[in-house]
Amino acid sequence: LGWAQAHSMRGYVSRCALREGAAAAAGPECFCASSPARTRQRVLLCHDFRGGYPRCEAAADGVAANLGSDGENDVRGAWRFREWAFVDVFVYFSHGFVSPPPAGFVEAGHRHSCKVLGTVIFEWDRGKQQLLELLRHGEAAAEKIARIASFFGFDGYLLNVECSVTEEDAKRLLSWTALLRSKLCAHISHAELVWYDAVTINGDLRWQNTLTTLNEPFFHACGSIFLNYHWNAPKLRGQVMRRLRNEDRAAAARVFAGVDVFGRGTFRGGGYQSYLGVRAALAADHSVALFAPAWTAESDDAARCDGEAVPVEGRELRFWFGSRLGQRENSIAAYVPQRPTLTHLPLRANFDPGWSSSGTFARGKLVDERAYYNLRRQSLQPCLQTESVSGLGPQHGVYVEQTSELVYDGGAALLMDIPVKSDSQERPEHALVRVFRCDCELRADESLDLAYVSTIVRRQPSQQLGEVDHGILLVLDDPPECVLLLGAEGARDGAEQFDVAIPAFCLSRMQCTVLRADFETRVDNSMWFERQFHALHKLFGGRRLVEIMLFCGTLLSFSQNSIPQRTTSDVPRMTWSQFGCALRPRQAAQGCITACDLHAWSVRARETNARTEAPVAGVLGQSRQTQLNDRVFLGLLNIRTEATIAFET
Repeated sequence: LGWAQAHSMRGYVSRCALREGAAAAAGPECFCASSPARTRQRVLLCHDFRGGYPRCEAAADGVAANLGSDGENDVRGAWRFREWAFVDVFVYFSHGFVSPPPAGFVEAGHRHSCKVLGTVIFEWDRGKQQLLELLRHGEAAAEKIARIASFFGFDGYLLNVECSVTEEDAKRLLSWTALLRSKLCAHISHAELVWYDAVTINGDLRWQNTLTTLNEPFFHACGSIFLNYHWNAPKLRGQVMRRLRNEDRAAAARVFAGVDVFGRGTFRGGGYQSYLGVRAALAADHSVALFAPAWTAESDDAARCDGEAVPVEGRELRFWFGSRLGQRENSIAAYVPQRPTLTHLPLRANFDPGWSSSGTFARGKLVDERAYYNLRRQSLQPCLQTESVSGLGPQHGVYVEQTSELVYDGGAALLMDIPVKSDSQERPEHALVRVFRCDCELRADESLDLAYVSTIVRRQPSQQLGEVDHGILLVLDDPPECVLLLGAEGARDGAEQFDVAIPAFCLSRMQCTVLRADFETRVDNSMWFERQFHALHKLFGGRRLVEIMLFCGTLLSFSQNSIPQRTTSDVPRMTWSQFGCALRPRQAAQGCITACDLHAWSVRARETNARTEAPVAGVLGQSRQTQLNDRVFLGLLNIRTEATIAFET
């Protein structure tokens, strides 16, 4: 099939194929693009980077080298992608006949409930000869290509035919396309095949840039279509698209309007202005296909925006989230909501993005100093840059970032930096940030245990500021309820009431359950603590988990003995409403989150109590003082499930 000889296919075998149980738990809409119930507009990301298969991506186990090493093991120029929550379909694009995605992208995409596709491409004269040869062996070729996807664990293909053929061959190609789709679905129940808008049903190589009668037959044969980039808003609202939208809105959502991030003839240019094309496509009731988003790593133009230098670490943030605090309308994030990425359990999240310049850690200790890039190590990524709540108001936002400054496991930890109001030395009474958007059923017939490893670095004690504690907040649905998981120690003296704002349910008054850890232990005499909660299914089985949040606040609003230690035998349940606690709806907090240096590549401090005395510059131009702040580090979140067996007495 024309594989490039330089690539060992066994190296790409995915060890993380989608489980049938996971797909069933997430619902058919999670993976099946042809589901009639699915009408939501989607985002397709087509990754074209340096011709495809650079060593950092193609190596089965990534690359690791001393920082600054030259040559093929240099990890500094790699594309650092973690915003899976915005993406529904990921395409690995290369110019080989059949291009499978490397194992790292397959596993990372599936971990975030995202489809991952390879590419089948026929270009120019050589591609035309390959296509005609393929059509002579139609069914056998379709079966082989489908088996490749099944064997390597990815979910289908982008089919790109950029060569002119005769009208008769175009009709044969149409029949073969439908055959390929049926073969894919026979091997992969959730398979997807996307047609690229190039050759027409007449055999002409003529990009339509909208859905027309010349490319519509291929759209129906494949099920989805990726439109070329040279469109405008009136062209997208053409007659064929209007008819399709009136007849079948679910099918209309499978029409992807292309946006070339390199800006080659694309609507309103690409680069950091790509959000304009995204906004226009969505307004025209199309889904969106972003081509070559690794522009952020590959192009020198990405290094500057609006006259400002953009460091390598911040380009992805700038691309997805815009330039400055309070200007999120100038970003893709303003128009594309983050979807739930945690759709099934169990979960083990150590917040490793898949790369690090500070080496690898285990149980808080450095075990390998080499920098690395390996997407197979990428943990489920947190939904950063979303709503946060701070008791000080929007001008005193809570900073959230993945950092290598203090790491428990892998190459990063999640840091929540809670500011102190400099003029009054006042800290927020509470702070909440979203960690994961979820859509998980907590089954009553499966045991549910949760553990997290964290630490809090406090500023100098002050009577004005009081004591603080941190924990994990679970937000449940049906009916709405939040569950705050705190440490095993008894609550300290504090105020008589404690208010908390819940972003997910702005207009609801929710019951809130406070649970103390069954066990809390210091890890290897370090500053990290592990908190364990057992048999949670006895309380919340049959409910749906919709959010996981990180909480920090003044501890606590109850008396020393208000919340008894929980035991797994009786599992007592205490709620804030029992203490007369008024849960207020969240007030609007525009601009209360800012973008910080997401990956902290330049921070090398590994000492337990190392503090940065100078302002730390955020990647979007902000600066912040850290020596006055309370800082919560979340190193590991582990949710374990296991089927329970009922014994008759």
